[in-house]
Amino acid sequence: MNDNNIAVFGAPWHPRYNQNYRYFPAVHCMFVDLARVTRERLDFRPCLDRMNASVPARRKWYDFLPILAKRRRVSWDTGTRIYEDLIKDASIKSEYVIQTFRHNTDYPLKTRLMQALLPDEYCYLPKDRSSYTLSGFFERGHISRPIPELWEETFWHDAPFGLHLRGYYNKDLRDKVTEMELLAKVLSELT
Repeated sequence: MNDNNIAVFGAPWHPRYNQNYRYFPAVHCMFVDLARVTRERLDFRPCLDRMNASVPARRKWYDFLPILAKRRRVSWDTGTRIYEDLIKDASIKSEYVIQTFRHNTDYPLKTRLMQALLPDEYCYLPKDRSSYTLSGFFERGHISRPIPELWEETFWHDAPFGLHLRGYYNKDLRDKVTEMELLAKVLSELT
């Protein structure tokens, strides 16, 4: 962070969680240089008043279409206030790791048109294609076997950076011993 004059660094929300802000580190992995960002600017309170917000204050033509009502991204979770404050400040340089996001790339014409015409806050996929990659550790030859789909792989400058194991999803159906054995093998291969 010092070498690159970065004030905020980390992992963004995974693109599959499309209700959250994009292109900025999320609080679950956010490093802040307190010499560049004062503690007073770090407000971790969620914006609970936005949880059920369906109509934006400033309305545009697409806000009137019922089909888009559920598509509009309204960030409210912890970190939203930090994101909204710091993203506007040109003196605060932020960078994030690139997430692996394997998704179907063969969408119907209607979906591709919506993605092209709508602003980012209405799109399920990030408009900035450089914010994620379709290939992970296995596809790039860093490990010898595929890993579970919900394990979030991240890259920094095209090199493996991190691995986030989501612990809550289907927690009662998962074999934790087998997962930990696989994790040990993956980490051994990565190091």
